[in-house]
Amino acid sequence: MLQNFEFDDGSEQYVKVYHDTHTTTGQEQQRRSCTECGGVTLITLDFNQSIGIVALGTMDDRGQGWWKVEHDVFCNNRSAWVPEMKDTIKWDAMPVSG
Repeated sequence: MLQNFEFDDGSEQYVKVYHDTHTTTGQEQQRRSCTECGGVTLITLDFNQSIGIVALGTMDDRGQGWWKVEHDVFCNNRSAWVPEMKDTIKWDAMPVSG
């Protein structure tokens, strides 16, 4: 659940929020990215505040701790070197709800 997500102490100063209105769903997304490297760390959605899209590469142990990966989004754009997430719901685009 997104309310359990938090950045490490002190890392919030390296996070910039970009309000993206040019999305495939037409709904605004808030993209949080690192001010040092530009990597996207977290995406949240206006139409459903309980959903957070987390880049697994930003998490220790691929996030295998307090949460479970449920959805695999943009599967049609997966690079060959990125492993498929097993036991997840697959999406070729961002699902729209809300």
